[in-house]
Amino acid sequence: MVGILTKNSPEKSYAPHMPGVPSLGLNIDRCITKEYVLSEFKDVFKGIGKLPGVKYHIELKPEAQPVQHPPRTVPKKTKEAYKDELERLCSLGIIEQVAEHTDWINSIVPVAKPDGSI
Repeated sequence: MVGILTKNSPEKSYAPHMPGVPSLGLNIDRCITKEYVLSEFKDVFKGIGKLPGVKYHIELKPEAQPVQHPPRTVPKKTKEAYKDELERLCSLGIIEQVAEHTDWINSIVPVAKPDGSI
């Protein structure tokens, strides 16, 4: 939970959620909850989070060194769900398969959801 802080009036005040604890000259007018953020900024949280339009280029610092992580071992039990998720992400255009050499390789850590999907 995040609070919006404002200056207090001259009298001493206390943090409302912690009786007896001074607020150090700041007062929490209202709390920002996850629900508030999700309802107030609905348009930001729509869809899959893919930027529309053309391909984007990420500018790196000139001294950045390429990293190639080795592939992680995927347990046999989750291999099919893992493959299905990779295919789904490819079909949505979120990721793409690269057949040629690339200097940068990042590992994927598959996390199983309660329903068995990844």
